[in-house]
Amino acid sequence: MSLREEGPTIRPAAEGEAGVLAEVIRVCFRESAERFGVTEANAPRHAVHTREEGIRDEILKGVLYLVLESRGRPVGCVSVEKTREDKCVLRRLAVLPPCRGRGWGALLLREAVDRARSWGAGKVGIAVIHEEEGLRRWYGSLGFRPTATKAYDGLPFRVTFMELSLGR
Repeated sequence: MSLREEGPTIRPAAEGEAGVLAEVIRVCFRESAERFGVTEANAPRHAVHTREEGIRDEILKGVLYLVLESRGRPVGCVSVEKTREDKCVLRRLAVLPPCRGRGWGALLLREAVDRARSWGAGKVGIAVIHEEEGLRRWYGSLGFRPTATKAYDGLPFRVTFMELSLGR
């Protein structure tokens, strides 16, 4: 009998899961927030400040949250939102720290991109902290290309916008 770990599953989130998703997101982004001095005052929309009601509102407005589960428990998520006829934006790609390094983030990202493609998107966009060089390289290895880097008043970091062309 094999004792290998069963692979993760990915499914759409239900409105009633907003609380658990908010907690997963906060845990996943806590280290980055601490490293860059993110506070509620200087970056109120940073993922570390995600609230249950905010996710619930997004789900009710049609934003898709995909849940990454392992052994029946949520261990990650990502949101997919169609922002234009030809573009979707991914936000809050998150995998709990003990589950990282297994390729699950890339698996979740591929599923989100497949959803965007099925909605007719020709591009998928993301925004990352510019100073997170390893994260920018990781997205680059998956086909995302930087389109702009901007500094915003009050933010303790710059934001790099990246896009993946779906080649329609």
